[in-house]
Amino acid sequence: MLGIDEFPNKYVLTRWLKDVATQTNPDIRANRNKILGGGDELNSMVRDIYGIVDSCLDRLVTNMEDLSLYKDKQQQLKIDVEKNTSVMPPMSNREVIASYYGVTSNEEITLKTPKGIRNKGCGPYKKRMIGEKEKAIEKTKKSRTCSLCRLPSHNARSCPKMPAPSASK
Repeated sequence: MLGIDEFPNKYVLTRWLKDVATQTNPDIRANRNKILGGGDELNSMVRDIYGIVDSCLDRLVTNMEDLSLYKDKQQQLKIDVEKNTSVMPPMSNREVIASYYGVTSNEEITLKTPKGIRNKGCGPYKKRMIGEKEKAIEKTKKSRTCSLCRLPSHNARSCPKMPAPSASK
């Protein structure tokens, strides 16, 4: 490529390298096993395998024939592994959290709608809500009665028992 073997570091942005795994540090690739709860022995074995594959690729990168043979062997090994192991479906976020904390969640949630609840200040009415205490006080209040006959629903001015006013004055 135009006789350029390597780009100077001042022209390479760090954001371009955020997904690049270095050859000297296989720990970066092995971090996914720590999430799944693998022990130190598992992590060590995974790091060793990555190191072996990386060193083989480093040696074979200059010889295309040997690299092609190595690729074919790796593909055959992958096919053998896929035949001999079962594929687990990916876990959902809930399942990952449940396995991490060791608790299971009840998937069935039953909610009943509240009956007769209306918050103060809401609804089509501009009327304020009257509490139970106020309702009880209203029931105990005496209603107004006529001062002449002592019957409710009218006053002394409109009382039917009141004598008719005389026309002479």
